[in-house]
Amino acid sequence: MAARITRSASDSRRSISSQVLRAASATAEAALKTCEEIDRLESDADRVMRAAMSKLFREEPDVREVLKLKAVYELLETVTDKCEDVANVIEGIVLEQS
Repeated sequence: MAARITRSASDSRRSISSQVLRAASATAEAALKTCEEIDRLESDADRVMRAAMSKLFREEPDVREVLKLKAVYELLETVTDKCEDVANVIEGIVLEQS
């Protein structure tokens, strides 16, 4: 589960990086499409994180392991949330400039 959340966070970060690098030459449509993709990735990460937390609390008997993995899941969720925040700012700028 952590690997799936990590993949979503990494994909979001990669999308933001490419968006920023090509910002000067990107069309508004392309920028908005990237923002939509980042939003989709963040929603997917939310869904995976909820499932991972549920499974963790149901199946992990070691309390220390639960606390450790819970912290990792929450950190990865924060990363995807911040990526979505950046995408929202980019989207706002694009819409304002259109």
